[in-house]
Amino acid sequence: MSLSISNTKKSAKLSAESRKMISASRVAVTKAVKESKKMGLEITFLENGKIYKETPGGKRIILSKITAKPEQDSPVKLIKGMVLHAKF
Repeated sequence: MSLSISNTKKSAKLSAESRKMISASRVAVTKAVKESKKMGLEITFLENGKIYKETPGGKRIILSKITAKPEQDSPVKLIKGMVLHAKF
């Protein structure tokens, strides 16, 4: 097996389908949060590296903080936009 890596730059533009999916997701999340609050349920979410629990009354409780993992040493350094080709 041989590996080769080429550095290519691709457009960061989203396709029309992706934009529609993101828009639909936002609408669904907004509706789900409103319905959960109406039913008196707590909501758990991630914001600024912290996991919060919000009560129906609006009180936010920090459940935990997310810390970044130390980077592991790797023989191959991959960066965004690289394409990995593998031949078997």
